[in-house]
Formats: sequence, C-alpha cells, structure tokens
Amino acid sequence: MNNTEITEIKARWLRQWPAALALWGKFTRLSEPRWCVVAEDQRREGLTGSFAMIRFPDHAIVLSIPEIAKYNLEDYGLEILAHEIGHHVLCPCDLTESGRMVARMRQSLPTKETTAPFVGNLYADLLINDRLQRHSSLRMSEIYQHMNAGLEPGQLWSFYMRIYEILWRMPVKSLVQGTISRVMEADAQLGARVIRAYAREWLDGSGRFAALCLPYLMDEEEREIMRGFVPLLDGLNPTGGLGGGPEGLTEI
Repeated sequence: MNNTEITEIKARWLRQWPAALALWGKFTRLSEPRWCVVAEDQRREGLTGSFAMIRFPDHAIVLSIPEIAKYNLEDYGLEILAHEIGHHVLCPCDLTESGRMVARMRQSLPTKETTAPFVGNLYADLLINDRLQRHSSLRMSEIYQHMNAGLEPGQLWSFYMRIYEILWRMPVKSLVQGTISRVMEADAQLGARVIRAYAREWLDGSGRFAALCLPYLMDEEEREIMRGFVPLLDGLNPTGGLGGGPEGLTEI
C-alpha cells in the first residue's frame, strides 16, 4: 500500500470513530485507536496475526491498516470500530471479568484448558456481533463473508458460522462452507440459545458455551483449531504484552 491509500483509510475510519462510540452510549469514551502501518508498529503494539486487537491495561484499540486491506475490509470501519469498542463496554470489559470467564471455561474444557482464552474470544465476539447486527443494523455478517474467501474450514469454524446463521436467520450455507451434521446443527441451535439467553448475564453462559465447543476442539489438532480464526482473535492477548493479568484468579 502507498502512503496516500493508508492516509485515506485512516482518515475515513477516524471520521467514523464518534459514531462507533455513540452506538454503545452517549457517555462512552475511549482514546482514538493506535494505528499500525508497518511490521515494527505491530510488534511495538503487541498485535500479531489479527487486523485488530483490544488492550485492557491502557484501554487501547489497535488496528493494522495493511491487514485490514488484506481482507478487503476498508469499507467496514464503523463495524470493526464498534466491535472493538464492544469488548471494552460489553464483554469482557476488563481483565478481571476476562479472568473470571477464562476460569469458568477451563472447568468446561477438560484436557483442553489451554484453549479457554481462545474460546472466550469467540464467545465475546458472538455476543458483540449479535447486538451490533440486530440492534444497530451493522453489516457484521458481511465481514465473515469476506473472511470466508479462500478458507478451508474446520469443524469448529463451521459450527461457529452456523451459530451466526441461526442468530441472524440467514439461510443455511450463507456463512458455513463445510458440512453440517445433525449433531452440529443441534449444537449450533443450543449455542445460539446461549448467546440470546445470557446476553446480559454473559458470564453465567460462558461455561455452557465452552462445553458446546469441546467436542470440536477434541476432534482437531491445536494448530488446525486456530486455522481461519487467527485474523479474528482480537482479544486473545488483552494485555498486549504490557502485563497486568489477574494473577491467581483462574486458580481460585
């Protein structure tokens, strides 16, 4: 990308920043996003693999313009900005709540406890995206259609996409590219019910969601599990390398 393209994208997204904040309430206040243009920027900010991330110690949102362009998401500034703000406002809000969620999920993921932060990121994204798509009429589903391009989906990805289809009453195979078995369909129906039933008390639903993910985590190798999800993992490292984790909380 040349400097003119980078400057244009940044300026366009910054114009949408106030509207993205307003979607979560007139009193929502956060500092403007940190922008990454080159690899050194991403290393400094702790952004790896994804086009966006949240960081709780300094309440930051970090965005990579080249990665956004890589997935042809330049026209979804309002959607992506509102989503990242949602992590600070709705789920998980801060490191303490994030730690509590991971602790509950670890109990529901026997032998796969290390995947709890990953599953927590998926759960939080579902809660935020469902609210933005239904209540704010944002184009969250289109972002996943862009992410699906050229992807070889695993079972977990298909399960995850099917939950979105059910939540948004989309026809089957609108987002899912893989095979949907009867078991997966039943699991996805339950997953959608968890998202709606626990939309306000999301911590209570976190362990239930993790339990639904467990069979798909068991079927795939660790590296395969992450395939396709990496660009979306904006909350996998909420400290951004800055430290500040809730020490001892998960053990308790």
